[in-house]
Amino acid sequence: MLKIEDMVFTRGEDGNLIAQEVELELAGREDKPKVKVKPLTRGKLQEIYSKATTGTPEEKIQADSDVIKNGLVEPVLTDDQLKDLKPQYAAAIS
Repeated sequence: MLKIEDMVFTRGEDGNLIAQEVELELAGREDKPKVKVKPLTRGKLQEIYSKATTGTPEEKIQADSDVIKNGLVEPVLTDDQLKDLKPQYAAAIS
């Protein structure tokens, strides 16, 4: 029987979503580096999808950057590092 705990994201005592460790799949690398990210709720996914499909090219890039900046817990990237992030890492994280 499917359990509710398997279907919903875990939240901490403060009500915030608990970050999860995930493996990145990157072309050209056999190892799978790990990062810690906050889960995206359905509402947040809808918002990002809307920007990514109907926005200007700048809005699409900004939406991608926002996902990484707000969702990536470990490692933490500065705004300058985010600007210089290699495309394959941006795609794997977002």
